[in-house]
Amino acid sequence: MTTGESKGPPLGAPDEIAARASEEILGPNPFVGLRPQDIFAAAKQSGHDRVVCEVNINPPNPISEAFHATMGFVGVGQATIHNGTKSVRYLERAFLR
Repeated sequence: MTTGESKGPPLGAPDEIAARASEEILGPNPFVGLRPQDIFAAAKQSGHDRVVCEVNINPPNPISEAFHATMGFVGVGQATIHNGTKSVRYLERAFLR
């Protein structure tokens, strides 16, 4: 669900990046404790034009929805997953060029 071409390899959601990094380096997770601004800066520096994530809408997670809204994320889609037991909203924060 892309709205444009991104430079560089797919960055993924911050939690997915953290999980992959931990598996790859087999050590302390370098993304734990990073501020969102640090993740945005790393994405830009790597040539990406957006950061994406998903937020639960069923079961609802209004705190996460509000947090991501304050960070400039906007909805770009949604899906029902896990055999209909969970619904998520996909959010993105695109960077100005």
